[in-house]
Amino acid sequence: MMQFPIIIFYHIKKLSYYFRNLKNTYLTLDGLCRWAEKCGVSNMGFGREKTTYCYFAVAAVTTLPHDSYIRMLVAKSAIIITVADDFFDEIGSLNELEILTDAVQRYHISFYETRTHT
Repeated sequence: MMQFPIIIFYHIKKLSYYFRNLKNTYLTLDGLCRWAEKCGVSNMGFGREKTTYCYFAVAAVTTLPHDSYIRMLVAKSAIIITVADDFFDEIGSLNELEILTDAVQRYHISFYETRTHT
């Protein structure tokens, strides 16, 4: 007879957890969409708008609540990479793409040269 209220309490707590996670996901996704609009990524006029896709692809891998900063960081990186890929595919001339590739390679090399080996 006492087990019935415990089962109800368990289901209420479970629903509360799901609703709290849904609210946090919505707020995080809303912040990511605002970031994409503020940076001008969402309205560039070419390519794909993959903000939601990038967020949920990352959220499927990192599900813990304390990983929200990591989810945002990786989702923003994926969005920028998608935009760069679309630029390479659709807009860039050969000269512009060579300049961009050289800049990325210089950045990549300078990053490793400044790292200290301990």
